[in-house]
Amino acid sequence: MKAPPLRLVLREATTTALLDAAEQVAARDGISGASLQAIAEQAGVAVGTIYNYFDDKTLLFDALFARRREELFATIDAATKRHCREPFDRQLAAFVRAVFEHFDVRRAFLRIALDAQAERLPVGKGQAGNKQPAMQQLQQRAERVVRIGIREGLLREDASNLLATVLVSVVKGVLAARALDEQPFARDTERVVDIFLHGAAK
Repeated sequence: MKAPPLRLVLREATTTALLDAAEQVAARDGISGASLQAIAEQAGVAVGTIYNYFDDKTLLFDALFARRREELFATIDAATKRHCREPFDRQLAAFVRAVFEHFDVRRAFLRIALDAQAERLPVGKGQAGNKQPAMQQLQQRAERVVRIGIREGLLREDASNLLATVLVSVVKGVLAARALDEQPFARDTERVVDIFLHGAAK
């Protein structure tokens, strides 16, 4: 396979550096308070360099949200592929753990995303090529896992969409409730799976 031209490699490296810098500055100052000057300083470039890649701050953060979404779904899809021949409970655990491990690594971004949602900031919604909202894509992946449980006779057939919604809601709830903690999300994987499969009763 032919290596990409050096200019494309350098462009991708600079884009990644700018996105990482935007994430770090927004984690410290909030998206509203994150100036392009601060982002440029964090990335070690001139402000003008940012404008060579993004027309404005909104497009920069759109690109950051799009990149992190791509990483999340790549992580989930890789875990799904690795565990596709295992029993349902292990595939369910792999799905939950993939989401939690992603945000263990990207906890700063999680906080930014939650703040943007709370403040209803117009970021992460205008990225070209983003054909479906992130929550819809996550729901679809949860539905695939749920259908495996139904096929194996472990979940009710009459509530597949609702069960997927419950699964996503529980995972999101853990992330939102503990976003400010430093304890790993992934350690709650088995507990979330147990509650989903067997309920909250003793």
